Amino acid sequence: MASVIDPKSQIRFDVPLEEYLAADALSAHDITKLLKSPRHYNYCRDKSATPAMVKGGAVHCAVFEPKRFLKDYITYAGDKRTKEWKDFKAAHANKTILDTDDYKAVTGMADSIHEHLVAGPLVEDGKPEASLLWNDGGVKCKGRLDLLRPESIVELKSTTSAAPDDFVRTSFNMGYTIKYRWYQRGLLATTNKLLPVLVIAVEQTEPYDVVLYRVPEYALEYAEQKCAAALDRYRECIASHRWPGMSEEILMLDLPAWVRSQYQPPVELTIGGQKMEM
Repeated sequence: MASVIDPKSQIRFDVPLEEYLAADALSAHDITKLLKSPRHYNYCRDKSATPAMVKGGAVHCAVFEPKRFLKDYITYAGDKRTKEWKDFKAAHANKTILDTDDYKAVTGMADSIHEHLVAGPLVEDGKPEASLLWNDGGVKCKGRLDLLRPESIVELKSTTSAAPDDFVRTSFNMGYTIKYRWYQRGLLATTNKLLPVLVIAVEQTEPYDVVLYRVPEYALEYAEQKCAAALDRYRECIASHRWPGMSEEILMLDLPAWVRSQYQPPVELTIGGQKMEM
């Protein structure tokens, strides 16, 4: 995929999450919504941070910037209906206060990654939270890399199971590979570099197991087709001022594929003018 760097394209490492979310540009999340339907994309254009994003940000900070995590995050184990809680919150107004269970999970995941023989050294070398802004054929685009290293893009995913069979399924269902290709596109537009993608999968519950993956080229080539299709769909919607749903036709309400593979519909024969099912 060839690229010519747009002079307006940029890569920054000092953009707060809220500012990034507010930027008026297509993100990797937007692309996956467009692929479901333009209507889903248009409905989910709220750019404010969700509680899941706050916890995810804490995990990223604890993994990639552990010193900043200790400075910016804190936990409270007491009763939040008391004056002590109000005083504690006021005294730590410049910090993000996590629930005890969330704090334990965040630090547990970070510790497991730092202790991993390969992932541990990996996260110590690079620049976290790289925000990309670029233009793709007149469409403003953005992406936010978890960690940019000289020779790779590193993405961090917390998951219920990091086992290969489970995480492959989760990655496909969540559109992760499409997002990774989107980040490659952004990095190519801003730096003219096409880097491989490594994924650290860490389980959200004890023992917080960690598995490191590399995204194969053929998967990213598949994702490239999806990114291009989503951009085409976006341009069509902008031109038509319409954001249709998944279908505007009558579809066949078929049996699930796994049922169809086991079911043999009866074959109807006509013998001597009489119909018979076989």
